[in-house]
Amino acid sequence: RTDPHDAFFYVEAACNAWFTFEILMRFTVTPMKLEFVKNTINIIDFVATLSFYMDIILNQTQFAGKDDNAGKAAEVIEFFSIIRILRLFKLTRHSGGLKILIHTFKASAKELTLLVFFLVLGIVIFASLVYYAERL
Repeated sequence: RTDPHDAFFYVEAACNAWFTFEILMRFTVTPMKLEFVKNTINIIDFVATLSFYMDIILNQTQFAGKDDNAGKAAEVIEFFSIIRILRLFKLTRHSGGLKILIHTFKASAKELTLLVFFLVLGIVIFASLVYYAERL
C-alpha cells in the first residue's frame, strides 16, 4: 500500500481549518441559532468537518486495525468523509444553470424514477439470461 504525499494532508488540513472557521463564524453571527442548527447544509458541513478531525484523532492514537471495534469506527468515519462531497451542492446558490438543473430534476422525479425502475428491470432480466446461458 502506498502512502499519499504529505502535501495532500496539509492542503486538506488547511481547507478543513477554513471550513471550521467558516462554520464557527456563520454560527456566531446568525441571529437564529436553532434554525442554523436545523439547516441541512449546515449539518452536512458540520459532519464533514467533524469526520476530518475524528479521522486525525483515530490515526494519531494508532487504534485503527488493532481492534475490531476500532476498525468498525474507522469504517464509519470513512463513510462520513464521503459526505464532504455533498458540500458541492452549496455551489448551486451561485449558479443559475445549476439551479435550473436541480429544478428540472425535481420536476421530472416521477419520470426519472420510472426510467431507473425499467433500467434495473432490464439489467435483472439480461443478467438472468446470461447466467442461464453460461450454465448451458
